[in-house]
Amino acid sequence: MIDRLAPKDNIERVLIEALKEGNKLIGWYDTPEGLLRAELKIKSLSVVRKEIVLSPLAGSYFYLKEIITGSGKINFYAPLSGLVFTSEVIRFPEKGPLVVAFPKEHLFDERRQLNRIDCANLDLWINFGHDNKSMRKKCYDISIGGFSVLFAKTDKFPWKEQTVLEQVTLVANSQKEIFTAEILGIHNIDPYALKNYPYGGRRVSFKFLNTSKAQKDFIHQFYNLFKRPTTK
Repeated sequence: MIDRLAPKDNIERVLIEALKEGNKLIGWYDTPEGLLRAELKIKSLSVVRKEIVLSPLAGSYFYLKEIITGSGKINFYAPLSGLVFTSEVIRFPEKGPLVVAFPKEHLFDERRQLNRIDCANLDLWINFGHDNKSMRKKCYDISIGGFSVLFAKTDKFPWKEQTVLEQVTLVANSQKEIFTAEILGIHNIDPYALKNYPYGGRRVSFKFLNTSKAQKDFIHQFYNLFKRPTTK
């Protein structure tokens, strides 16, 4: 759900930041068969001419041609900022970058940035290290703000709420990133409330502290960008 219209200066700030840091934009179009998407990076932009020049990433050129609508417009989503907008296509040569106009309307999907992702189908593990104690658990859910893990009733959890852990390593396949996280809450799970916990257990929630751009990029790879942002 889109929360509010974004002031004009906000979109300029977000686009300039995306240009400087090399952040991706997602071009998307909803079809009866599913959502098409193409990944792009901002090559340059002109606030005076109100133009944005974008380069399709590898493998995205074909989909980009399909995404541009019959009315010559394209939908964009900026994952790191939650910005959603539609732009008119100025030119898209056979060989060369895509040039679009600054959007006339744009919105920020603020809550989407905080939505938690169910990690049931993700191979995402958490390695904890603190006070000479260590453990490894599968991630239960994750968001840009934090994550949670589950413990069976017989599992030992050695730390209390508000404890700050400086060695929390998220591991996904061959990738890993080290975070600092604070324990926000420890909540009991009733017996049979979850399929694999017939005797109950605990859900421990963590909040990320002082996340860097690299850490945010690591988290954002898990977001399901194929889910259509709602624009009204």
